[in-house]
Amino acid sequence: MRRRRGGRKAMWGFTVLALLVSLIVGGFMVVPSAPPPVAVAAGEPLAAQPLPDGLPAVVARFFEQRYGASVRPPTGVVVSGHGWLKPAGPWYLPARFRFVHDAGNAYAHDIAITWFGLSVLRVDERYVDGRARMALPFGVEEHTPALAQGAALALWAEAVWFPTLWVTHPDVRWEDAGDGAAALVVPFEDAELRALITFDAAGDIAGLVAQRYAGAEATETSTWRNEAEGWSVIDGAWRPRVGRVAWDDDPPWAVFTVTSVQEDVEVDALLRAPWLR
Repeated sequence: MRRRRGGRKAMWGFTVLALLVSLIVGGFMVVPSAPPPVAVAAGEPLAAQPLPDGLPAVVARFFEQRYGASVRPPTGVVVSGHGWLKPAGPWYLPARFRFVHDAGNAYAHDIAITWFGLSVLRVDERYVDGRARMALPFGVEEHTPALAQGAALALWAEAVWFPTLWVTHPDVRWEDAGDGAAALVVPFEDAELRALITFDAAGDIAGLVAQRYAGAEATETSTWRNEAEGWSVIDGAWRPRVGRVAWDDDPPWAVFTVTSVQEDVEVDALLRAPWLR
């Protein structure tokens, strides 16, 4: 009798443990909803301007066929959606995100890893007034030259969701890189940063590759790869639905699926909101 009772207790314990593990793991398999659109004042849209002369052929083709001969510079932009992140180990965790941009000047990232759609870990990353800072669940990375370089690259790379910035900003230039690619050259402090932009058979942007520092204290750059997929009309403009981010030849550590892009938004209050931890 004692053995039977002991066996039942052990079986019951294993059953409870299995249910608990299933509950924990199951919560990290639920795709969260995207953040709701921000309720802030609309900014003043800028007037359209013609595409600049001298663009590489692949760049001119992309903008002419998707945006026309005249394009409007973006101002304040809010990109929202959900995705999968791999912060450590082989497992992807669900997340929701909101990227706020003063186009070409500053950004704020609000990324939350979720469990059954509830935020459990938060990342607040900002590049404002030329200063980079990242508040992580377990610490803060403060401004360093390496962190600033990485943040500046992200500032321009994320314009893939509002790419007219790349042909309307006065300090951006393009160079033909051959083989259906082009080099995007952007300002950074007293220097410049370069990224290789590739295009797919339809003429849309396929990816961006640059040499970026992987952390605040990194001393050598790594190859930073960004893929753009699922181009379609999102909130009235041609944009990629999915962005994948990876280091070197590793699998993507982040997959972002965009659900909304709000343009001409007054974003200063969002960029300077109290820090999230």
